[in-house]
Amino acid sequence: MLVMSRIAGLALVAGIATVGSGCALVHARAPVPGPPLDAPAPPPRDIPAPSPVPVVAAPPPAVEPEAAAPDRQTPPRPPSEPVPVPAAAVPPAAPAGAPPPAPTLQTTPDVDAAIRRVRAVLDRASRDLGRVNYAGLRVEAKTQYDTARRFIQQADGALAERNVAYASQLADKAAALAEGIR
Repeated sequence: MLVMSRIAGLALVAGIATVGSGCALVHARAPVPGPPLDAPAPPPRDIPAPSPVPVVAAPPPAVEPEAAAPDRQTPPRPPSEPVPVPAAAVPPAAPAGAPPPAPTLQTTPDVDAAIRRVRAVLDRASRDLGRVNYAGLRVEAKTQYDTARRFIQQADGALAERNVAYASQLADKAAALAEGIR
């Protein structure tokens, strides 16, 4: 038994010495840094030189002595008289055979079907909002209700302008808000 206690004591001293030797160093050893990385050189900057612009001096405007000094004897015109416009300032009228304006670009192949789909979504959202008791709603729900109503109005305006894609987005938002109000 005495031998066992001595072996245990020696093992304890050896363990303490091993653990304590790690703390005996004053400085921590840092890893040795590797060689510096060789970064490639930046590409050359080829900036084209600006082309020379010829400088043309404008002739100085001719100043007539009469135009430089206003005539004091002529009374000013009353504001009700139309001011004559020089002929050079009047834009020429469009010729009678001018082509009509370009048609509105449609991104949907069947615009009428898309309008019907948007109308159906708007009707469903209006029906859902019609079932809601506005006076019994909380503040957040009233805000949602009002926002859904505005989306419906904006979608109607977009349909009047034949902007079907925007009207579809607004109608989907209005329907989602109207479904969530309880």
